[in-house]
Amino acid sequence: GDTRTLDSSNYTVSGTVATVIDGNITSNISLAGSGGITVNSGSGKQLTINANNVDAALTNNGKVILNGGTLGNTISGAGATEITGNVINNSTITQSTGGIQISSGSLTTNAGNVTGTITNNVVDGYILNGGTNDNTITGSEGRTMVDAGTNTVTNTGNIQQALRVKTGTFDNTTG
Repeated sequence: GDTRTLDSSNYTVSGTVATVIDGNITSNISLAGSGGITVNSGSGKQLTINANNVDAALTNNGKVILNGGTLGNTISGAGATEITGNVINNSTITQSTGGIQISSGSLTTNAGNVTGTITNNVVDGYILNGGTNDNTITGSEGRTMVDAGTNTVTNTGNIQQALRVKTGTFDNTTG
């Protein structure tokens, strides 16, 4: 497979287009377009990008690697999302088959904004700031952290790793 890096010197992606990723792409620029962004399924179909540069809804059926930033647009599909930097999720991530993997850095999110199996391999790598978790959270090396301020995180899912409550309230209904 062909590997390409998109940067401001050689690409601009915006307007009334659909961006389709059909290879191994690293993007250092904003990807936008009214047609959204799609990562196709199959071996070697992946997009590495800072969450700040995801400027349209993203349908992920391959692999998306978020290496930092704040996500303001939805990621959905049957693919996998991997976190390799410090990411704040202000939207929704729904990965029906591939799930969400935190391999380095952290993912800070409202628990209700993430759907899929979460594999957290980082101590305090999955940070819940409110909402209801109904997912399975695994990862023998990781620890989930509740840092909810005055909010409550409710667990109706299955947390199979250590848990730290830094701030807020944790209500463990099941799991």
